[in-house]
Amino acid sequence: VSPEHINNNLFTNSIAKVLKKPIWFPNIPAFVLKVIFGEMANILLKGCRVSSEKIIATGFNFNYPKLKTALENLLKQH
Repeated sequence: VSPEHINNNLFTNSIAKVLKKPIWFPNIPAFVLKVIFGEMANILLKGCRVSSEKIIATGFNFNYPKLKTALENLLKQH
């Protein structure tokens, strides 16, 4: 969870940008995902919106509230 809400597409593309790598994923039909994952396919197809409001209300501060800076920190090459 972070203060910034993103979807899987944005997340995946952000990783590719930070790594400076091309990315390509095939467009898999929903019925294929349902056959493979059953009910869990709903999470892949519809997503799951979570909120950081409760943790922020307790006074918690995120070191990296934005995806880009978090990925740069995690994926930077040493």
